[in-house]
Amino acid sequence: MNANIEKFILSFDEDSRLDFTKLVEFIKFNNIPIKQIGIKVAPAVTSAEVIYLDFDGVLDTEKRFGSQFIYFLILHEIGHFLRLRKYGENLIKDMYAIPEYPDFLDKVMEEENFADKFGCIMFYKLNGVRYMGQLTNRDVYAYQMSSVYNAVHHGKLNYEAMLEQITYEI
Repeated sequence: MNANIEKFILSFDEDSRLDFTKLVEFIKFNNIPIKQIGIKVAPAVTSAEVIYLDFDGVLDTEKRFGSQFIYFLILHEIGHFLRLRKYGENLIKDMYAIPEYPDFLDKVMEEENFADKFGCIMFYKLNGVRYMGQLTNRDVYAYQMSSVYNAVHHGKLNYEAMLEQITYEI
């Protein structure tokens, strides 16, 4: 893991009762690549190759929701990454190939619910306390995903190009 990323994650340990050291150890043990990058739409996003963290977005999110949420957010993204690692990037491509938007949204919600459950389970395993929140809100995803689905589904944009559009180098 990049020293700057490790330092950034561990910086939340100072004001928290959570064990961010265990989180870093979990990331290292599982060889999960994390890259700092600017993201226009969220504090974190995951591809088949790497988890992207927007430090400014994460700090803003932490101010609004606290370090528990940041811990969960990182675990949520790790859940996506490990699933992509297991099933490959075709998991995403097949999802975007679904012909009807409501069916596509059901599949998106299935993936998001998986990542939420993974995050909650790992939160408990690493800290011994339950995290009762979640990231997934169907109404929010329905609004956010419709334009992305249309662009990718109708061949105007592939998933990798979509990631390039929402990220920028710092």
